[in-house]
Amino acid sequence: MNEAEVRNYLHILMDSLKKKMEILLSIEASCKRQAEVIQAEPFDMEQLDETFEEKGRLIDALGEIDDGFSSVYDRIKEELEVHKELYKQEILTMQEQIRRITDMSVSIQAQEMRNRSGIDGKVTMRRQELGRKRSANHAAQAYFQNMSKTGAILPQFMDKKN
Repeated sequence: MNEAEVRNYLHILMDSLKKKMEILLSIEASCKRQAEVIQAEPFDMEQLDETFEEKGRLIDALGEIDDGFSSVYDRIKEELEVHKELYKQEILTMQEQIRRITDMSVSIQAQEMRNRSGIDGKVTMRRQELGRKRSANHAAQAYFQNMSKTGAILPQFMDKKN
């Protein structure tokens, strides 16, 4: 493989890393929207589902970029290892991009953990609300059943004609 081909592949790799960073920024924005939805009152499950779907699409795109990056890197890996000095600047640039991507990924993971904690809290509150409503319904039902068993004569409309 000649030097021009390797440099073309290196530019493709750098473009892939740039696109990956853009997608990570979109994922970060989506995580922030998700946090807002989780904290909003009243809680809107549909909006939360929309943020999950949006992040799912972004994560799929991220996977495609990662697969493409790996494929291209595998083509030139050997050449880069043999001629490190020749491609030193491009390698340093990619290393810096990868560091920023890693930092962004860690930040997103932290936000995801906070969001998960918030969602768990909302689910717990909903379960407690449902439990209280069930208890209230059960108490009302038990009251009416007990009242029907007392033998009390309910007011009736009687015709006084013989």
